[in-house]
Amino acid sequence: MDERKSHFASEGAFIKHPSIKQERLYVDEIVRTRGASAIPLLVEMLAQDSWTLREASAAALAAMGPQVLHSVLPLARSGLWFARAAATRVLGAVGGSESVPVMLRMLSEENSTVTSAAADALTRICQRGGAASVSRRLFELESAARDAALAQIEARDLDSGARVRQLLLDRQLMTVREDEDEVWEEPAAAAGGSSGHGLVWEVLTGGKAQS
Repeated sequence: MDERKSHFASEGAFIKHPSIKQERLYVDEIVRTRGASAIPLLVEMLAQDSWTLREASAAALAAMGPQVLHSVLPLARSGLWFARAAATRVLGAVGGSESVPVMLRMLSEENSTVTSAAADALTRICQRGGAASVSRRLFELESAARDAALAQIEARDLDSGARVRQLLLDRQLMTVREDEDEVWEEPAAAAGGSSGHGLVWEVLTGGKAQS
């Protein structure tokens, strides 16, 4: 935290216990002055004791988009519980299919903050158009774990839960290997039509829907 201290010192007298407003201003400043080069420092701040710093840093990282994933994923996998919860918020906002297994593993943990953050993030991914990716990973789980995860999603968003349930019914679709360069379907587009399966086939395979 030396850098944070030096920042507050530059504003005048050294502040041993910065206020919530000052911590948020600090995050805003490093993003404004450093851009993408601030990513490592922002990731470090996800592991700080200050809730305000963690939340402000998570929001800033999420706003930077997928470029932050390679820095955030390691923390989500092995950091302290509160750091992992903060990292998971970022993954829910900008993560792709590579983030889903991390979140599903978190759902089986004992820490309620971690499990709640993981369920929130999975639901957010479904809302962003990643229901097919979430469904495929759920399909690979034991039925009890799959049902528990699905219940968490449904508790947060009934529409997302219903879409995942629909996709899970198609065993052929669930066993198709996803294209590494997949682009998720837009939620609005996926909601149109009778089932959306043609679009999902394209998402999963990178090609045309299979008959």
